[in-house]
Amino acid sequence: MVKKTGSLFYAKGYNCAESCWLALTDVLPSDERNHGVQLAGGFGGGCARGELCGAISGAVMVLGQYYGRMMGQPKHEKLRLLVEQLMDGVRGRYGSANCVEIKKHETVRAGNCTPVIDFVVELTEFLLDQSLAEEQGECG
Repeated sequence: MVKKTGSLFYAKGYNCAESCWLALTDVLPSDERNHGVQLAGGFGGGCARGELCGAISGAVMVLGQYYGRMMGQPKHEKLRLLVEQLMDGVRGRYGSANCVEIKKHETVRAGNCTPVIDFVVELTEFLLDQSLAEEQGECG
């Protein structure tokens, strides 16, 4: 994957969840990306209540795009593992996965979520790259 930045989308007015989704889905057709923006819209600002960080929510949507199941199919354990790693990474960096708490972190100035969004995008990209490389190693 090419290094991506969610802050470019955030600067254009997309919320944190939408920005992460857009930064990590540039290979999808535009109709799928637009649908993802629609779905991600309500996750911004910790679901408008300062709870689970919207950037995390947008990233989890991306992980689901790769490892989520289709109706009637069994769960893909890889999704759970990647979400756990994402959550652990954010908690390790910011001390919490909650929007309100993250915004109090010394690296997040005046509630500007740009560094959080970019960190979540970079971490998700790393986790996906690592996971996809492992799968290629298993297959070939």
